[in-house]
Order: sequence, then structure tokens, then C-alpha cells
Amino acid sequence: MFSILIAGGFVKVRSARAIVQSLSTLGIVALMTVGLVPASNAQAAATPDSGISAGGTVVTGTVSPVVHLSQPSAGSQWVVTMGDDGNVYAWGRQDNGAFNPASKQWQRPTLMTNASDKGFTRVIAGSTTAYGLSTSGEVFAWGSNSYGQIGDGTVGTSTSTVPDPVKVQLPDGVIVDVISASGQNVLVIGSDGITYAWGTNSNGQIGDGAVGGNRPLPTPVQMPTGVTFTSVVSGGTSSYGLGSDGRVYAWGLNASGQLGDGTTTNRSVPVEVKLPLDKTYVEIAASPLVGGFARADDGSVYAWGANDKGQLGIGTTSNRQATPHRFLFPRESRSLSSRTALPPASEQSPPKVTFTLGATTPGGRSVTEPQRPDSLRRRFLCLSE
Repeated sequence: MFSILIAGGFVKVRSARAIVQSLSTLGIVALMTVGLVPASNAQAAATPDSGISAGGTVVTGTVSPVVHLSQPSAGSQWVVTMGDDGNVYAWGRQDNGAFNPASKQWQRPTLMTNASDKGFTRVIAGSTTAYGLSTSGEVFAWGSNSYGQIGDGTVGTSTSTVPDPVKVQLPDGVIVDVISASGQNVLVIGSDGITYAWGTNSNGQIGDGAVGGNRPLPTPVQMPTGVTFTSVVSGGTSSYGLGSDGRVYAWGLNASGQLGDGTTTNRSVPVEVKLPLDKTYVEIAASPLVGGFARADDGSVYAWGANDKGQLGIGTTSNRQATPHRFLFPRESRSLSSRTALPPASEQSPPKVTFTLGATTPGGRSVTEPQRPDSLRRRFLCLSE
């Protein structure tokens, strides 16, 4: 319950009902102005036993709910996020049918009616497809399916869409707690310890040993011998995994050294990133078409891949960094954050600082000279309908 002071008295509000106490005539005019009292009620006469001057009159009004948004995930031109009311919200431009009510552009956070009755605990965005993780560990997808990224065994056309969430066809009994999406690819870690991928495989980013074609069903990644992944990140054309051995692995496109293995050769199975051997790595992140980042347990961060605009934050604009270099944080990093990945809920904690570096598109700060990252304060979103 809370109280609102309106010239002449207080309005106590509980849910959508307002109880008016000791309001003067001026107070009623104020209520009429904000729409809590119909204008026709203004002529009601006060009596000693009832009415405004005696108190106790119940006035019904609408109190707009405030929804707090968390875990935003960005696609190519749009954002999807969870509300604390259990619903899914999105905004931006989406031409591939993920928005419902049907629209191509939402200019503010809008309820996704097609995805708000599935009991999702987390949602993430691929380039043109949305994914939801349910409380039971099932994965659902909706939007574009032109590369089989829905994961139900079908491949759509460039113009067809899947408007409502469809269950991804994981092997029987397998549930998911770690999911990452970027571009037209998805990576998940199953409860059986196997990492699965689906979507396009144009550069071997599925990790099944082949290159080309689409994988419309979750396909096991060929894991390094004796290693399972504890975290995965999709970089769209390249994929990354954090091994149970504390090492980092990568596969897919490597034209700019995105795999960090010392070459620019594409890989269709995971290969180890050439990070310093005297450290154990605890966190990974990726930037599509740029490369990968890894944080060691001592707080040091390493980066590799494309760097023609200083994207890696290593103090140079020398491109194609095929082996990792120390990332020049203003201070030792406590955590990395990748927009494309969601760790297990039990491991999530609100990051206090995020950093930006390299060239940006219009609307952001343009960084044309190599420098250390700029610290940004993280903002929290609040939606009022």
C-alpha cells in the first residue's frame, strides 16, 4: 500500500482500488484531472453520514503496474528480455515474425503475447530468432527458420517465419541450463554433459567435423578427448567453449584469427586456444566476427581475433591477432559479459562494471585510436504500462 498526496488530502492505494480519505472539493477536482474519479461524480453532495467530507468513500481507479526488466539480449536490430512479472518483452526492429502482436518495429518495450505463457525463466536473441528456456529446462524458439535455427528438424525459406514458440527437439530426457545464440546458430549444454549445436554450418561452427549445410536438429559437438564444456558462447560464425580442464576451445570461422590457435585456418571441431599454460580460465565471451575473450582465475583477461579498429583492447590496431594478448583493463576484471550467452541461473550475479572499446556504429562513442576500455555504469530498465 502507498499514499499519494493530492491537494486537500491523501489517496491510499491498494492494488487497483483507491480509498479517498478526508478530501476537500479541490481534492476531488484533482482526482477528476488524473482520471481516478468520473466527472459525473463531482456533483455528489456530502452528507454527515457518507460522502467525501465524511470519509470512507471507495473510488475505483486503475494503477499502472511497474515491470522491472532483466537479462536483456540483443539480436541484429532488436532486444528481448524477461520481466519480473514472468512475461517476455521486446523492442526494436524484427522482420522475421518474432514480434507478436504482429509488427516489424516496436519503439518501446512491448509485451510479446506469443511468448508470455510458456513459463520462461530466460530468453535470448539470435540475429533473427528468439529462444526461451523454460523452468523445466526445455528450449523453445520462434522467428526466422531459414537455416534450421528453430531446431525442430525443419528448414524454412528466407521469407517464412515461425510466429509462436516451438519446442526444440533435443534428445529424450535431455534438459538445458546453459544456452547461447548469435547470428543463425545456437549452442546448449545438455544435462547429459554433451554440447549440442544447430543452425547454419557455413564455417564449421556446429563443430561436428563437417563444413557446409544446415543442422535443423541439435547436433553433438565433437568434444576434445576427456573434456566436457562448462560454458559455451556462440559468436555466430565461430563458437567457443570453456573446458572442464580450465582451458578454452574454439571452432568455426578463423579468417581473422578468431579461434586463437595461431592460424587463420577454419576448424570444424574444437581446437585449444593458445592461452598461457600457467593459468586456469574461468570465463569466456565472444564478439561476432571479431573474436574471443577469456578471463583467468587471477583476474587477467586475454583477447584474440580481428583488431583493425582496436576492438581487442590490447593497445594496438594491428589486425588478425591469431594468438591471445593481454587485455588492457583499467583494473583487473572481475567478470566478463557476453550478450549472447546465459550461464546457469545459480552462477549469475549482477556485473558492476562493463567496458566498451573499438569502433562503434552511429549513436555510440567512436574510438578510432587504440586505447584502454572506457568504464560505463550499467543502467537498469523499468517499464510502466
